[in-house]
Amino acid sequence: MTQTRTAWGHGLSTRTADGTVLDSWFPRPVLGTPPDMTDEADAADVTLLDPLVRDDEARGVVWPTVDPAHVGRSGTAWQIFPNFQIGHSVNNALCYTARPCGYNPDKCIFEAVVYQLYPKGEEPQPEWEYCEATAEDWCYVLSQDFSNMAAVQQGMKSLGLSGLKPNPYMERSTANLHRNLAKYMGTGAPRELE
Repeated sequence: MTQTRTAWGHGLSTRTADGTVLDSWFPRPVLGTPPDMTDEADAADVTLLDPLVRDDEARGVVWPTVDPAHVGRSGTAWQIFPNFQIGHSVNNALCYTARPCGYNPDKCIFEAVVYQLYPKGEEPQPEWEYCEATAEDWCYVLSQDFSNMAAVQQGMKSLGLSGLKPNPYMERSTANLHRNLAKYMGTGAPRELE
C-alpha cells in the first residue's frame, strides 16, 4: 500500500492571459499539512497575500483596494525608456536601472530602490548604500541574476553567437525596449528570424 504524503508552500506563478501556468517558484516547500489548514475548504480561503496584509495592518499600514481585473491588466513589470524597470504590486514597487560603468562593456552600475507603504509619520529617510551582489543584500532572485551575468557576458562574446533570440512571450518587454532604443538611435531594430 502506498502512503500518501502532502507538501505545501507559498509560491509565485507566471501565467499567460488565458491562465495557463508557465512556471512556478516555491522558495520554501514544506512536507506535511499547512498550519491552520486542516482541510481543502480551509486552504481554499487563504491566499498568498493574506499573511502579508495582516502583518501590515498590525503595524498600521492599510493596503489600497484595487480591482483584481485592473491589477491583471496592469501586468507585473513596466519599462520606461531607455532603461528603467518597475516591478510592482499593490503595496510595493521594485525599481531599478543598469547603466554603463564608464567605457567598460563588462561592467555596469546597477541601482535599485524599493517603495513600500509605511504608517503615516513613520516613513524612513531614504539613503543610498553600496551592496555586494549577495542574497543577503539583494534577495535571492536578484543575487541569482547577478551570479549569471558574468557567464552571459562571456557567452555574448562567443563567435558562435548569431544574435539574441528573446522568448516571444516572457521577454516581450525587453524586445519592446530594444525596438524603442533602435528607433531612438536610428539603427539595430529587432527583426524576424529567417
